[in-house]
Amino acid sequence: MRSIVGSLGVLGVLLSLAMPVSAEVLLQAGATETKLVTAETYRPMSHRLTAEAGQTVAIKLKLANNNPAIVSRVVVYGADQSTPLVVDNQVSYRMVDPTQKSKISHLIVLTLPAADGDGLGPVTYNIEPLFDYEAEPLFTVVDASETSASAETSASEVATAETGADGFAMPSTVRYRMTVETATVSQRLLLEAHAREAEQDYEGAIATYTRAINLNPDIADFYAQRGNAYLALGEETDGVLQVQQAIVTDWETAAQLYEQVGHGQAAHALRSQLTQLVEQGE
Repeated sequence: MRSIVGSLGVLGVLLSLAMPVSAEVLLQAGATETKLVTAETYRPMSHRLTAEAGQTVAIKLKLANNNPAIVSRVVVYGADQSTPLVVDNQVSYRMVDPTQKSKISHLIVLTLPAADGDGLGPVTYNIEPLFDYEAEPLFTVVDASETSASAETSASEVATAETGADGFAMPSTVRYRMTVETATVSQRLLLEAHAREAEQDYEGAIATYTRAINLNPDIADFYAQRGNAYLALGEETDGVLQVQQAIVTDWETAAQLYEQVGHGQAAHALRSQLTQLVEQGE
């Protein structure tokens, strides 16, 4: 009996090691807003985080105005420092709430750097989200003389661009909630794959993307980036035709997943690349 109990105890330990550990919430910021003046400049908003240096975290930005054209990145500062810390690797992708397909979030995965350049331990950081644009800006610049004279201004243009006395539209506002959690296994794998691709280890990147996809098969960016790695591998070895079917499969899968979350621009861009790829191979 003791041997059975002892075996079960060891088995229990092994099972606990094999079971995925749920992400730990490190920081949850309430509704905040950033006013964008241009596509490059904005009023910054930072959030205080205390965590272990060298820890890999996932930073989720849930946008209240839910514009899929915004891509999110973050800058990391040491507490009360004005110079950003060097983040060696940072990768972002979109995710969607399966219960609310229209709710798009941007998720950034990175490893927190040491504030003093070396050593590990608890560090207080300031996390500052950055926003830029893939396509359409969230604001417009309006000529004041044209605004008063034009009767063709649509209701949507008026709603999104309240014109000030100087003729420029009022800055757009991005409202978001930010959550910082310890990274999951698939998120760590995505970061590793990104690093391998940067080192031109395309075979290693493809294998790592595949492991991430097996753990989380519903993220469009995973397939899109694996397709990119296949393309880079083919170009490096002068064998694009040999990996063309793998690229087509990944990019088409990514396009379909993008469409499911309402990100038609990304789907259209991938399909345009697919058309060019197929035409070049004929």
